[in-house]
Amino acid sequence: MFFIILAIQTLIASSGHSSCSVRENIVTIHSITSAIEALDAADDETLVAFDVGEMIYILQNNLYRMIRNPYIFDREDVLYVEELLAAIKTQNPHWKEEIKSNIMLTCPPKLVEDEIVDVIKKLQFNSVKTIALCSANPGPYGLLTSTRDWRFSLLQKLGIDFSSSFDREQIIFDQLDLYHGDYPEYYKGIIFGSCHLPTGHNPKGRTLSSFFDAINWEPKRVIAFDDCEEYLVEIGTELRKRNISFQGYLYRVTSQSPQKINREIIELQIECIKRGVFLSDEEAEEKVQFMILDKQ
Repeated sequence: MFFIILAIQTLIASSGHSSCSVRENIVTIHSITSAIEALDAADDETLVAFDVGEMIYILQNNLYRMIRNPYIFDREDVLYVEELLAAIKTQNPHWKEEIKSNIMLTCPPKLVEDEIVDVIKKLQFNSVKTIALCSANPGPYGLLTSTRDWRFSLLQKLGIDFSSSFDREQIIFDQLDLYHGDYPEYYKGIIFGSCHLPTGHNPKGRTLSSFFDAINWEPKRVIAFDDCEEYLVEIGTELRKRNISFQGYLYRVTSQSPQKINREIIELQIECIKRGVFLSDEEAEEKVQFMILDKQ
């Protein structure tokens, strides 16, 4: 029994040390320009992996962003919106998928930083391999028939295309976990992880490692950008098993401090949702301003 306990303690200590040392290779940045020196040093044996939502683009709808990432908003505002959504949640068990997918289909995306497009194109011009590495499922979601096609099309509209780095158009990783009806998938430069860290399904690093196996190639170095530190830690830990150098950047442009919302705008958006109408923040703000003027 003594040796079993000792072995467990050694394993825990080793795991903790590994996590700590990986974190040493993660730097918090508030602009993509802060990583330019590392990106300029990248070569054809480097892979640069970008998270997508809240990293490359945001959808211009704070209700969507609050449902997706409540931690970036003021806690009182989050509780207030949860109260407004209570009736919708009670009436529709699939409320989250329907609201988010409707907004995804109707609200325009916006680059988090305009510079990101030129940064990616410069890497590609210099023969540096680039991919998008996201946690989303590739299949249907709410009203979306294919999250995969929607996201590829959205990135193209923003001037970004990751499909040129590798010859393969599509790889389905059916040796990994089936999650919400989908296996992780590579599609035209985008890896869809079908993952969610708390559940342990298909963490990003594991899927990335499976991608290297599928194409029979691996880089000497990976530079990864993500707005979630735990994803970066997991990626770095997995790459260490393959003796691949890792540099992670925790991207905090969209979540530097708790963000406040305009409650009048959110209230109008939720009331419109109850009638099947989905407004962007800009559209809702215009209507709120019109109502204010109309009352004067």
